[in-house]
Amino acid sequence: YSSEKGSLVIYDTSDINSITALGSVAIANSQSVVVLGDYAYVAAGNGGGNQFVTVDVSNPTSPSVVSSITVTNGVYDVFVHSSGNYIYTHNNYQGFTIDITTPSAPVSLGLLPGTQTTSTNGWAYDPVGDILYQTGSFGGNIRYGAWDVSNPLSPTTLVTTNLYASAAPVT
Repeated sequence: YSSEKGSLVIYDTSDINSITALGSVAIANSQSVVVLGDYAYVAAGNGGGNQFVTVDVSNPTSPSVVSSITVTNGVYDVFVHSSGNYIYTHNNYQGFTIDITTPSAPVSLGLLPGTQTTSTNGWAYDPVGDILYQTGSFGGNIRYGAWDVSNPLSPTTLVTTNLYASAAPVT
């Protein structure tokens, strides 16, 4: 699966010497993708996109968009909660939690607490178990944040702080 500037493309990689495209679906400003079972979840950037898109990929030769929701100021990445029922995403300003319990009808649960001031140009979220880590820049400083997401409906801020130095994405 590949999110390629304007589409989601599904590839057959069973033979690494002969990778072939099986199917695709147009998604404006697609940025990143994560696949869970029969569904792909696509962050569809800004510049007119601003969408979190759910795609049915049960038939790899004919994927189809089943839903999309608008995320203000764009959406750039998708990360899965350990339960598989929640997605974390961010735009240039905030982090969001999206309930994907019903893939055809995702529901935005709102902002991660504290991200209104920590996620500007947030370029890395990394869920590890029940902790969601984030690095990004804000006001010229590199910021770090961590949230306890053991209850995805009520995440709690563990820390948000300035690192004051260049930082790499959390791995």
